[in-house]
Amino acid sequence: MFLTDKELCNVRDRLESHRVTTSLTARQICTEIRKQHKIELDPSTVRHRFKTIGEPIGSKFYGTGIKLKVGMKVKVVGDLAKRRNVKYPGIIPSMLDLAGTEQTIEEVKPSGCVTFKVTGFQWHPDWVEVGGGKMKDEKDEIEDVKIDMSKLTPKRKIEIREFEVPEEIKSYIPLPDLFEQYITRPIDKRLAVHYELGFYPLTQGKQGTGKTFSHMYYAYKRGLPFFLFSCHEEFKLEKLFGDKTIRDGTIRFQETEFVIAIQNPSVILFDEINALSQANTYPFHALLQNRCLFIKDANDGKGRMYHLHTECRIGFAQNPKSAKYIGGNIRASNFLGRCTYITYPEFTKKELHEAVKLKYPDMTEQDRTMFIEFYKGILECIDQSQLPVDVSIRQLNNIINLWLHGMPLKHALEDGLSSIVEAISQPKAKDALWRIAEATWGIEKIKKL
Repeated sequence: MFLTDKELCNVRDRLESHRVTTSLTARQICTEIRKQHKIELDPSTVRHRFKTIGEPIGSKFYGTGIKLKVGMKVKVVGDLAKRRNVKYPGIIPSMLDLAGTEQTIEEVKPSGCVTFKVTGFQWHPDWVEVGGGKMKDEKDEIEDVKIDMSKLTPKRKIEIREFEVPEEIKSYIPLPDLFEQYITRPIDKRLAVHYELGFYPLTQGKQGTGKTFSHMYYAYKRGLPFFLFSCHEEFKLEKLFGDKTIRDGTIRFQETEFVIAIQNPSVILFDEINALSQANTYPFHALLQNRCLFIKDANDGKGRMYHLHTECRIGFAQNPKSAKYIGGNIRASNFLGRCTYITYPEFTKKELHEAVKLKYPDMTEQDRTMFIEFYKGILECIDQSQLPVDVSIRQLNNIINLWLHGMPLKHALEDGLSSIVEAISQPKAKDALWRIAEATWGIEKIKKL
């Protein structure tokens, strides 16, 4: 259907009544006009003609939120008006006359379209320019800023504060003997930064990656008492402060050494934090956020607010829930949001050699290499077979210890590592692990060692 000039103007007027439904498509508009005005219109024609004369249809054109104001001087974009060489008396000629000229906005419609004093025709915001450029939303305007890329933000130094530990908890400071064979890794330095900045680091990774020992090593290096608490489903933070007891026939609240720990310089690690039930995590929120916690049973039932010492560090450790580790709960964001996170990697081959050499100095380089190659082969086999089990340097040390103390290699390999698959009800996988041992040492050598 071809619209005459008069019909086109009538359609434009009728569309004005549909302005509030700016998301209508041309087809929907035609349907509405057919229902209300008994006029049959072709959607493609409506869409084409009204785009041409500056009457955009549908949500792609309306509701842009562009901030044009009454009285603002704008330049009319000419190329859109001249896109098609079609003349419609009273409409297109006026557009062509305005193309490239500067006009003052007389009215801004709710749809975002504008009208000028010289004509009542509505112009879409995309068809006008302000200040030599296309008009943008005020929220999106970004000023050009010259950035000096030669300047670098200076890094801050971490202040290492001095403190004094009371005699009554000095016995909790880790002993040097524990770290004679400790391998210092970059991850240990990262943990120290978190603690020194007053964060609550959550260390995570598979078992045997050194999470717990890393916290203990930090306490040892800083001379701080170290307190380790293993969480479980029913673990309650409030109970660490003390409990009710009967003294001289009267119910009293007996405080624990945990109270002394939090009120003095110390490192407190909550291990297996993901084993905790969701309900029992809420007291941690107040403790971490406000560094204090109210215990209602304290002070013989009167209640007391316990405050953390400024040098009391609190950390957490967990084995994230995975296909290999099905225990534990996934902590909610209201707990995780109060922590920082460090993922502990597995020991590299170089670190394994260094650790085994320190722990077993009398072991030959050849034997050390064979055990480490076997261990790395086991890790690869577990990953490829997707066995639901984790092995770590702990199992490697177990094998070596058993073998060094006289157990035949075959039995040491079984008791120290390969029989772990039977513990997870996957006995058939033991054959695959055993083939790795045969490939590493050879069948005959396994029988001799």
